[in-house]
Amino acid sequence: MASIFYYSNLLSGSDKSAASLLSYFLCFQYGIVARSYVLLIPLLFGIASIYERKFQKPFLFILLILLLANVSLHGSLMALAIMLGYFHRSDQKKKITQSKAMADTML
Repeated sequence: MASIFYYSNLLSGSDKSAASLLSYFLCFQYGIVARSYVLLIPLLFGIASIYERKFQKPFLFILLILLLANVSLHGSLMALAIMLGYFHRSDQKKKITQSKAMADTML
C-alpha cells in the first residue's frame, strides 16, 4: 500500500508523500483502530493509480471496483459512485465516437 501511495505522489510531483506515510491516520488510526477497513485504502489507491487508464484496462478497473464494493458499506457506496461516473463517461465517449462516425459517413 505504501509503495502505491508513494509512487502515485511521485508522479504528481508532490513532495509530501514521505510525511503522509508517517501520519497519524495511516500509522495508528488505519492500522489499529479501524481494522474493518483494512482493504479500503489500498483498493482506493489502486483505483486511483489506474484511473487515467480505465478505458485501456477495463477488467482490472472493474475488478478493483468489485473488491472495493465487498469491503464494507462505505466501500460499496464509493464503488457505486465511481462506477456511475465510469458508465457516464463511457456513454459520453460512445456518443462522441458515434457522432464522428456519422459525420464521416455523411462526408
